[in-house]
Amino acid sequence: MAESQWVGLLVLAGGIFAIAASVGDWDFFMNSRKAKAWVKRIGRDNARKMYGGIGVFVACFGLYMIIFAPGDEQPQVAQATPGSHNLSNPNGRVTQSPPPPQSQPPQTSVFGEYGDFSTTNQNPPVNNGSFTPTTSSPTTPPASPPVTNQPATVPTETKPSVTPSNQPTTQSSSPQPVVTQIPEGAIDLLPTIDPERDKIKAKFSIQNGNLITPLAKPAILQVPVTLPVNYRVTAIVEELKTDGNGSLGMGVNVQGHGVSIVIAGTNGDTSGLQLVDNKITRVNPTYRRGPLMKSGINKIVVTVVDERITVEVNDETIIDWNEPQRLSLGFEAKLANKDQLRVGSWAGSYRVSQLTIQKIEN
Repeated sequence: MAESQWVGLLVLAGGIFAIAASVGDWDFFMNSRKAKAWVKRIGRDNARKMYGGIGVFVACFGLYMIIFAPGDEQPQVAQATPGSHNLSNPNGRVTQSPPPPQSQPPQTSVFGEYGDFSTTNQNPPVNNGSFTPTTSSPTTPPASPPVTNQPATVPTETKPSVTPSNQPTTQSSSPQPVVTQIPEGAIDLLPTIDPERDKIKAKFSIQNGNLITPLAKPAILQVPVTLPVNYRVTAIVEELKTDGNGSLGMGVNVQGHGVSIVIAGTNGDTSGLQLVDNKITRVNPTYRRGPLMKSGINKIVVTVVDERITVEVNDETIIDWNEPQRLSLGFEAKLANKDQLRVGSWAGSYRVSQLTIQKIEN
C-alpha cells in the first residue's frame, strides 16, 4: 500500500471513532476538555450532532484517500538488450524523449473606446480659491527652483501668447531629462507631483525629473494644483511606446465644467474633447481622426480664457471650443475633482519632460 493509503486508514479510523462517540454518547468523550466547552455552549445533544457530522466528513475523506491514492509502483524504464532493436531507435539505445514545448499564452490586444481621464484624487488639496499649487517633497531633485510650502505668487501675463520653447528635434534614446525652456511667468508643476500619492489609476513614476505614464488602459494622475479661471497649460511630451491605439489625456476645467482632452499618439486615430453633449470623443463635434503626435518631442498647449478652450499640438490648433455648458465628465463625475489638472494616457507610455501652468489676466 502507498503511504497516503496508510494515512487514509488512520483518517478513516478517526472519523469512525467520532461517529461512535456521538452515537453512543460516551461520557469520557463528551466530558473531555474540548467537548465540554462545546456542550456548555450549544448543549449536549447539539454537540453530539456536531461531532457526528465531523466524523462523517473525516471518514469520507479517509475513504477517498484509500481508494484514489496513487500506488507506490515506480514507472518502468525500458531496458535495451544486446541485439534488440526499437522501431523508433534502430541503434538499440534507450533515449529520453524531449519534453513537449510549453505553450505560450495567446497575446491579445484590446482596442476599446477611450476611457474618461477625469476622476478624483483620494486626497485632493484644500484650496481657498487662490491659485496655489500644493507642494510636496519630489521623489527626485527638481531641475527648477525649489517649491516651498508658502503660497506661490503666480506671475500673470497680458498677452494671449506664450514665449516659444526651445524644443529638441530628435527623439532622445536615453532616459536623460529633455532640456526645455519654461515659458516666461509659468510655474513648473513636475516638482509638485508625488506619483504614489497623486495616482488615480495605474502606477506612474518619476525618472530623472520626468513624469512617465505607464502602459495602461487608462493611466490617470491628478496634479496637486487648483486651476484658475483663465490659464494656459504647456506640456512637452515624448511617446515611448504604444499598445495599439494609444493617446495622451489631460483633464481640465472650463467655467466650472470638467472635461477630458484626448490627443492621439503616433498610432492613434482619435482626438477631441470628452464628453460633449454627453457623447464620447468619436461621436461628438470635436472628433478628429488620425495621429497628431509625432515621433520625438511634442509640444502641447491648452489655453482656457473665459468660455473658450483651445488645444494646440506642435503649433497646430486641433480644438477650438467656446460652449462650456455642453461639456461634462463621464460616469466618474461624482468622484472627480474637476477643479484640478489631470494627466494620463490610454494604451501608451509617454515621457512628460515639462508641465507648466500660467495664469492669464484679461
